[in-house]
Amino acid sequence: MIWTCIAECFAKVFNVSFEELIELLGHDGSEIIWPQQKDPMCRRGFHVQEMVRVGLKLGFAVVQVESHPSVYPDPEEKPFYLPEVPLHRFFDLAPGVVTGYDTLRGCRHALAIVGGRVFDPAGTISRYGDFEAENLFLVFKTKA
Repeated sequence: MIWTCIAECFAKVFNVSFEELIELLGHDGSEIIWPQQKDPMCRRGFHVQEMVRVGLKLGFAVVQVESHPSVYPDPEEKPFYLPEVPLHRFFDLAPGVVTGYDTLRGCRHALAIVGGRVFDPAGTISRYGDFEAENLFLVFKTKA
């Protein structure tokens, strides 16, 4: 199921099965919300905030690092962009999930980072250079 990449990646870094994570979420992301879009973009999929909430239940904190952060006083103003941050610098800090754009398939995608290594649930990313990273969600254990 191509719409499950975020859930598959967070299951890996939370060290639970995909099925267990789906049970905790209460849905499998397959509901068609946008029928005018091609599959998988027509499906509900998952939001990272759902993973944050489940992570807290499982004893994990999720910390976001943006690759292209910006600030602005309101949506009408032109953003001020902070310096770009190469996300791979943080891969050794903790397990995590990188979200961005899969240049090989031409769609949004997520990758898991465990032990500094990249895991692609779709099996299409052969190297990190095939991926335009936007956000890194580091996962830290909060309970023993």
